[in-house]
Amino acid sequence: MAELVRFEVVENPWFWVAGPERRVGGEGGSAGAFWGWCFETGVLDELEKALKDHLFFEALPDTKDTCLGWMGPVDEQGCFDYVIGLPVRPGAPVPEGCAYREIPAGKLALGWIQGPESQVCSEEMALMGPAMAEARLTMGDFALESYACPRYTAPDEAGRVILDLLVSLK
Repeated sequence: MAELVRFEVVENPWFWVAGPERRVGGEGGSAGAFWGWCFETGVLDELEKALKDHLFFEALPDTKDTCLGWMGPVDEQGCFDYVIGLPVRPGAPVPEGCAYREIPAGKLALGWIQGPESQVCSEEMALMGPAMAEARLTMGDFALESYACPRYTAPDEAGRVILDLLVSLK
């Protein structure tokens, strides 16, 4: 079972998330399958090489290395735009075939979701929702999954990882 082990509101600078984009959910396939495609094709390695002089990991709290999943609003069919990418400085030369999403300077709700890898992504919003409601916060137009190294990439002795979830605020 996954649990919320950290929750706070953080300040963030202006930055972009740059990478390949897909509509996921419904007939668009799953975000997990999209991640699989990104790793199988090596697109993230190529993206990191192309943007090496523009990476902006400092934009995210307690993070020195991460891949991001930018999630747009969910429609009535449960589908949303999803960008798998890296944090970069605004104005970075986004490679052909990639998109970028602007993250304005401001405040984001940050939650650390801890549990088995198979559960943290499926339970992230269900865990953040009550914490945001208790803090009287309202979700804005996007959320960011941050697969921070080593919190997400190196499970603890119980096999748990931590997914950082950043939620825009209205």
